[in-house]
Amino acid sequence: RAQRPPPRVELVTFRGDVRSMALDEVFGYLAQNSLTGRLAVQSGSDEVTAQLYFREGQLFFQDQARRGTYNLGKILRHTGVFSREGLQAYLGDLHEREDALAEQQGPGVEEARRLQFTEEVHDLFLWNEARFEFLPGPWPSRVEADFKNKRGYSGQLATLLMDVARREDERRRIRASIPTTRIVLETTADSTTQVLSGLKSAKIDVSETPFDGTRSLEDLLKAWGIPHHEALVATATLVERGLIRAI
Repeated sequence: RAQRPPPRVELVTFRGDVRSMALDEVFGYLAQNSLTGRLAVQSGSDEVTAQLYFREGQLFFQDQARRGTYNLGKILRHTGVFSREGLQAYLGDLHEREDALAEQQGPGVEEARRLQFTEEVHDLFLWNEARFEFLPGPWPSRVEADFKNKRGYSGQLATLLMDVARREDERRRIRASIPTTRIVLETTADSTTQVLSGLKSAKIDVSETPFDGTRSLEDLLKAWGIPHHEALVATATLVERGLIRAI
């Protein structure tokens, strides 16, 4: 007996709002049905739009499509390409820094770019007010060229969605330990070595404990310059272990 073919997903445009359909559900639908096309996600407040491309369970986010939320120069310090002093001496202001880094090559620079794109994709899932629109169809030639030449972020949707779920669990832990980034933290007695070890494992470049009771966590995050989620996970862990506390 001939088997009935699986139902085909019609290639139609669809749009919506993240308040009625969460973005991870949108990504999951695109992955499950192996759809090809472009997804535009537009924030509700500042009208920022991100363009993402999908094909057979894969996601591509172009270099020029990035929102610039994370400063690549700071991430380069986080990945160990430049020291803090070396980065300041080698690169000037933000625009000069971006131009110079565009000319750089090597695994450290590529890792920094990958990290930047990854964080900007994850940032989309934090938009509480956003609209999305999916336009089916083949990718434009310029997008194909960028994908072929690895100018941007690419990855499997299934892997990304697992990471999104992991981060959501971690955000619950963060909220339980850190009610606000305006909190001021101090290191508890005899915990300095353990605090430095915990921060080092998160690749936070400090030589002494930054939790001295004088600066808010928000100020520390700006100074560290690494993706905030990872820094907050490290800080929440230290709070849970009783190595630092709010004052």
